[in-house]
Amino acid sequence: MAGSGGGPESADAPGGTGMGTTKADIDPVLFGAIQVTYPLSARRLGQEGTARILVEVGADGSVASVKLYASSGHPMLDGAALDAVKKAQFLPARKNGRPVAARIVVPVRFRLADRGPAA
Repeated sequence: MAGSGGGPESADAPGGTGMGTTKADIDPVLFGAIQVTYPLSARRLGQEGTARILVEVGADGSVASVKLYASSGHPMLDGAALDAVKKAQFLPARKNGRPVAARIVVPVRFRLADRGPAA
C-alpha cells in the first residue's frame, strides 16, 4: 500500500513564506490518511520512492495549492502523490490562536512490499 511516510514537515520560514502565509505558532495538521493509488504501470516497472509535496493549506484547512518539492525519481509516482495530496484534508495552522494559511511538506512513500507483487 502506498501511504505517507513519516510526518509532514513545516515549510514556513521566519517572517513568512512569500506564499501569502505567515509563520504559524502551530503548523497545519493532516486530517486522516492520504488515499494514494499506486499506479499499476509503476508497480509493474518496479518503481519505488518517496515524493515530497509542498502544500499550501488555507486558513479553512483546504488545500489551496500543491507543488512537487522533491521527486520520488519517477514521474508516475510523483503525479499520483500530487493527485492524492490535492484531495487531502488538513486542520489549519494557527497564529495567536487564529487559523491562518501556511505551507507544509508532505512525504508520500511508494513501496512495492506494501502492495504485494505487481499484477
